[in-house]
Parts: sequence; C-alpha cells; structure tokens
Amino acid sequence: MYNKGDDSYLRQPKFMKPEVYTRMFERIKDHCAEHDLKSFAITIHGGEPLLVGKKYMRDFIRTGRAILEDVEVVFSLQTNGILLDNEWCDLFEEFNIRCGISIDVSQSSHDMYRIDHQGKGTYARTIAGLRIAQEHPYVKKSCGALAVIDVNTDPTKVYDHFDSIGIRGIDLLMPDNNYADLPAGMNKNYEEEKKNTPYANWLIPIFDRWMADHGRIRIRLFRTIVNLILGRKIGNDALGNVNSNLIVIETDGGIEPVDSLKICGPQFTKLGLNVMRNELKDIFMMDLYQKYYHGKTRLPETCQSCAISAVCGGGFLPNRYSHTTGFDNPSVYCLDLLKLITHIQNVVVAQFTADELAELEIEPLTYEEALSFINGQSWQSSLVA
Repeated sequence: MYNKGDDSYLRQPKFMKPEVYTRMFERIKDHCAEHDLKSFAITIHGGEPLLVGKKYMRDFIRTGRAILEDVEVVFSLQTNGILLDNEWCDLFEEFNIRCGISIDVSQSSHDMYRIDHQGKGTYARTIAGLRIAQEHPYVKKSCGALAVIDVNTDPTKVYDHFDSIGIRGIDLLMPDNNYADLPAGMNKNYEEEKKNTPYANWLIPIFDRWMADHGRIRIRLFRTIVNLILGRKIGNDALGNVNSNLIVIETDGGIEPVDSLKICGPQFTKLGLNVMRNELKDIFMMDLYQKYYHGKTRLPETCQSCAISAVCGGGFLPNRYSHTTGFDNPSVYCLDLLKLITHIQNVVVAQFTADELAELEIEPLTYEEALSFINGQSWQSSLVA
C-alpha cells in the first residue's frame, strides 16, 4: 500500500512515542468502559514491528496491560520474521503475544516483492526466522503465515510450498488493487474478464488440493467461505456479513480506518483525528469510516442482486474504489470471487444428503448461473471507470 502513491509515512515518526501509546491505551480503556467491552484485540503491525527492539516492546506491552487491567487484551504481532530469535519468542510467551509471519506463495514471489534496502530478496532470512518460531514450544502453537496471492506463480505448487516449510495455518490475501490500479492479469474488457478470472483460476486448484487433504493446513480464506456458505454469521474485512470494525492508530497517534484504504489516494485515510485530542469513537462520525464500517451491508446495486453477496459481502472495500464512482462498485475481484465461491459451494453441496441440504437451504449453483444475477452493464461501467 505504501507503493501506491501515499507517502504520508515519510512525515510520521518511525516509532510511537511512549506518551502517544500511553494515551492510546487510555483511549482504549475509556472506549471499553463506555461500551462495556470485556475484551479487546490489538495487532502490532508495521512496517516491521520488531525494529522497535525488545526493551521498547516490553515497555509497550506492560503499559498496555497496566492501563487495561480490567480488560482481556489479546495482543498479536505480524512480522517479516527476519529479526526473530529465541529471545523474541520468549518475549512473545512472556506476554502471551500471538505471532504471524509474512511469507509469500513461492520463493521467487517473495524475493521479488519483499526486498531489503540493497534490493536483495529476503526469503532465506524469513525462513530462518520461521524455523526459530517453529522450534519454540509456545510460538509454534499459534504461529501462522500471511501471503499475498501472485497469479504469476504456479498454484499447483503453492500448497506443497507451504506444506514443505511446515506452515499449518495461512491466510491468502488478494493484492491491494482497485479500478484505478487494476490487479495483475486483469484488463478493462468485461467479456474477457468473464473468461479470464485469474485469481479464481489460481485459487481453485489450491482449494481442491486442500479439500483432498481434508483441510490439514488451516487456510483462513477457504474456511471462512465454507462457514459462510453454511450460513454462519462470521467474516472479516474481505468477506462475510458482519460490520468491519478495525481502527488503525498510526505512529503519530492518528486515528484512521483500515490502512489498505491508502491505495485509494494520497492522504486518503488522514481524517484529522489523533489520540492526543480525540476519543476513539470520534472516528465513527467520519464519512469514510462509515463507508468502511457498513461496507458489508450497504452494497452497490450490482451486488444487491447477486446470489453470493452474503458470502463475499461485496469484497474488501478498498478493492471497490474508482476515481469516478468512489466505492459504489463491486470489487475489482468480483468475478473471481463469484467463480471461487460457486466452485466451493458445489463442493460443499456434494458433502451432504438432499435432506441435509434442504435443512441448510443450500443449492448447487454454477458460475454461469450466478453470473446471470449480475447486471453486466453496471459491472462493465465500473471496470472502465
């Protein structure tokens, strides 16, 4: 997202000052008290969080635990793994921090996109950190991976790649793109897109392999879709039928909606709010946050007639943006999601008897049938926006 034109990070401190994170925790405490929240999830993200060093991290966590003593705080951390060592793993255990490692779908993809300041790939160093995490008694139980999809890689080898490096839990993410910056493998021709669907075509072989392996590796994307097809009220920012409720606190104390919205334009997430002078709830009054929060229920017209909208939830809000129509578009990955979800639904349907399907209210649905629910002209106008 920081390579899409928003360079606001250059004008922010590299690390959050103690007075800023102290005030942040106080705002969280007030928010939990006002809304009677007994638990709160905090993800330490970056950039690269481990660059702050172990002393800073201990001070940060201890401050948060002390201020939020009456709240069950679930801390998690996302790292590139390069700085991971046994001392970091011991610290995660000491403070009960869940750890995720960013590692892409192949060595070639990782080394192309995750480079150091000398332009060198970091795959080998990430794997070295992963090995340390996998050998630590505490970290290995909760350590999962996060990977961005690369349709230029061979999907038939991706499952084996993660299996070979011992990954037992992974989330596969669509790249941060929208109509102003189309994803790799896509073009602006609707008829061609109906045939192309590069992201569905990449994911389906992995799903089929995952099913054949009885879901031995936890792949969040597939598990979420299956549960949504079965009618469960779950979801995340990218899928499902629940409101999006993430808040980002930047290093300068700025209160912002989800950071991937930065792909929509420079300063796009800058709302003028800061923990030093604002309460967390102030962001709920902002139009951009309202669009994000209600993104799964206030859907574009095209999505409202779609057979799988309750599963995809219109897709991730940043992926719906265009310069001309804002967020009033289906996801740029609309047809890929349609094809993937209908494929998964038909596989799920095959696991049940007719009576069970009637009780679950699930029916077979082909991609072509689902496509007929979409107003093609509306979708095309979004693509060329």
